[in-house]
Amino acid sequence: MINNQSQTPPTKKRTHWPSFIVLFSSGLGLMFFFGIAGATFFAGFTNLIGQDANASDTAILFSYTAAGIVLCLLLLPSILLAIKRISGEVVSTSRVLEKAFALFHPKRLIWLFPLVVLFGHLIASRQSINWIFLPGLNILALGIPIAWLLWVGIRRLNPGSLQRNWSTFGAGITVSPLIIMVIEIVFMVIGFLMIILLFSLMFTGAEINPESLFSALTQGSNIEQMDGQEIVSFIQQPIILIIILIFISGFVPIVEELIKPLAVWLMWFKPLTPQDGWVLGLLSGAGFALVENLGNITAGEGWTFLVLARAGASALHMFNTAIISYTVVLARVKKRFLPAVLAIIGTILIHGFWNGISIFATFSSPDSADSAAIWPTGFIIAIAIISVSLVGGIFFTNQRLAAKSTQTAAAEANHQPDLPEPEVPGIHESEK
Repeated sequence: MINNQSQTPPTKKRTHWPSFIVLFSSGLGLMFFFGIAGATFFAGFTNLIGQDANASDTAILFSYTAAGIVLCLLLLPSILLAIKRISGEVVSTSRVLEKAFALFHPKRLIWLFPLVVLFGHLIASRQSINWIFLPGLNILALGIPIAWLLWVGIRRLNPGSLQRNWSTFGAGITVSPLIIMVIEIVFMVIGFLMIILLFSLMFTGAEINPESLFSALTQGSNIEQMDGQEIVSFIQQPIILIIILIFISGFVPIVEELIKPLAVWLMWFKPLTPQDGWVLGLLSGAGFALVENLGNITAGEGWTFLVLARAGASALHMFNTAIISYTVVLARVKKRFLPAVLAIIGTILIHGFWNGISIFATFSSPDSADSAAIWPTGFIIAIAIISVSLVGGIFFTNQRLAAKSTQTAAAEANHQPDLPEPEVPGIHESEK
C-alpha cells in the first residue's frame, strides 16, 4: 500500500554554471600556457645546443618557459575551487596556501625587488650566463611589483569570497587578454590594409614591402636604413604618426579599459558592494598586467629599463581597472552613473596619455631600432611621475575604503539593541 503521509521531497542540487565557465576558461588557459612553456623550452634547448646559438635568444625562450609555468600554477586555484564548488564541497583555503603566502608575503618580497633588478642589470648583457639566471629574475622582477600593489590595495579590506577572487584573477589572465587581443588584431589588420591603400595612392607604381612597412609602423625601426625611398618618405608623413596615435592612444585604451573589468560587468546583478568592486578590479587588473608583463620579456642592455617601465604599467592597469569597477558597482547600488562615466573617461585619457608618451619616446630614442632601447630623459621623468601618482592612488583609495569600513562597523555595533539578561531559575530549599 502507498503511505498517504506527506514526505519532504529531496532537495535537488543546483548546477553552478559560473563555476563551469571558470573551469572551462581556466582549463583552456592552463593548456595554452603549458603548451607555450613546452614549445619555448624545446626551442630554447635546441638553440642552446646549436652551433650558432644566441645566448640572448636562449634566455628569452627559457624566460617564456618559466612564465608559462608560473601562469599555469596561478590558474590552478581557480580550477580547483571551481571543481569543489561544482561537486558541492566546502570551499576554503588550504594550510599549504596559507603557509606559502605567509612565507612569500608581498611586504617581504618588495624588499627583494631592488636586489633582483641590480643582479639582473649586472648579468642581462652577459650572454655566457644570462640564460641561466634571467628566467627566474624575469618572473621576480615582473611579478613582485604586481603582488605588492595588490597587497597595498586590498589590505585591511574585506577580502570577500575566495572562489570569486581567484576566478576574477583567472579571468584577468585568460579571458580578458584574449578578447582584447582578438579585437586589437582585427582592427590592426584593417588599419594596416588602409595604410597600404593610402601608400599605393601616394606612390603610384611603387613596390610595397609589407614586412618593412609593418616593422616601421609598429616597432619604430630606423626608417633611414629601410629599403625604398618611397617607404621612407611615406613613414615620415605626419598623417602616419597621427594614424598610429589614434590607434594606440585612442582605440587601444578604450578597448582595454572597457574589457579588463569583464568579471565585474558579468556580476552586475550580484549583491556586490563598492569595496567588492575595488578588490575585484585590482585582481582583474593584476591578472592582465601579469600576462602583459610576461609577454614583454627581453635580455640585454634594455632589461633594467624594461622591468622598471613594466612596474609602472602594472600600476596603470591595476588602478584603472579597480577604479572603474568601484564606480560601476557604486552606480548600480546608488543609481548614480555619473561617477562611473567620469571614471571610464578619466582612465582612458590616462592610458592614452601613457601610450602617447611611449610612442613619441620610442621614435625619439637614439636607437629606435631596438625595442628595449632606453628613452630620452624627459619621457622617463613623465612616465615616472604618472607611475608614482598611480601607486599613490591605489594607496590612498585603500586607506579611504578601510577607514569607511571601520566607521561602518563601529556604527553598526553602536546601534545594536541591548539583549535582555537571561533569567536564571531560582533554587528551592529542597533542591539545596
